[in-house]
Amino acid sequence: MDLQGLRILTTRDSMGPDHLQRMLRDAGATALAVPTIELLPPDSWEPFDQEVAQLESFDWLLFTSVNAVLQTALRLQTLGLQLPKSLKIAVVGKKTAAQVKQQGWPVDLVPQTFQAEGLIEALQAQGLSGARILFPRALVAREWLVKQLCELGAAVTLAPVYQNQPAWGSKQRLEDVLASGTFDWITFTSASTAENFKLILGGLPLQLPKIASIGQITTEAMLVLGLTPTVTADPQTLDGLLEAMVAYESRHSN
Repeated sequence: MDLQGLRILTTRDSMGPDHLQRMLRDAGATALAVPTIELLPPDSWEPFDQEVAQLESFDWLLFTSVNAVLQTALRLQTLGLQLPKSLKIAVVGKKTAAQVKQQGWPVDLVPQTFQAEGLIEALQAQGLSGARILFPRALVAREWLVKQLCELGAAVTLAPVYQNQPAWGSKQRLEDVLASGTFDWITFTSASTAENFKLILGGLPLQLPKIASIGQITTEAMLVLGLTPTVTADPQTLDGLLEAMVAYESRHSN
C-alpha cells in the first residue's frame, strides 16, 4: 500500500504499541499522533479482582480491544493468577486476537466480521443459554453488545480494566497542527476520539484535512457531530482504514 509523502494526523491512544502509526509509516506516510482520548487504569480494581478470583465459574472471557487484553494480563500478573484451561476466549479483531496469543492464551473464537455484530452471530452459533461471560472492558463503553448477549440467555459480568477521558493536554498541539494546514488526512478510530476532538477544541475548525473513519458506527457518531468522513473503512479494522485511504488517493491521483 502506498501513502508515500502524505502527512496523516491520528487521534487515538493505546496502552500498548501504536499499531496505526507504524502501519502508516510502513505505507510511506508521515504520521503524527495527537491523542484526543487519554487511557487510564480504573479508579478501583476491586470489581475486577472480585470476579477473577472466581475465574473457573465463567465459560467465556470476552475481549473487544487490545487495551483490555493488556490491562487484564497486567492485573492477573499482579494478582498471581492464571487463566483456567476450561475458560474459552472470544475476541473482536485480528490485532486483539494477536495480543491474546502474545500473552500465551488460546483464542477460541474470532468472528469474520470485526465488530460487535459479528461477535454476536459467532457466539450465538456456540449456544449461549446459561453461559457465564466475563467481559473486561472500558469503564464506559457501548452497551449494545452486552444487551444482545443477555437476550441470547448469557449472564454477562462487566469488569472495568481501563477508562478514558478527553486528552485536554492535547489542545494547544492540536490547534497548532490544524492551523498549519500541512496535513492531508486525520483519522478517527472510535466515536470517542471524534467526540473528544470537538470537545477539546471547543468546536470544529472551518478547515480540516480529509477525514478517515474506522467504520460505520464511528461514522454515524461523526455525522451527528458535524464531521463528514471522506472515507469509511470496510472492514472495520486498521488495515481497512489504510486500504480506504489508499484507494481514495489512487482514484484521485493525477
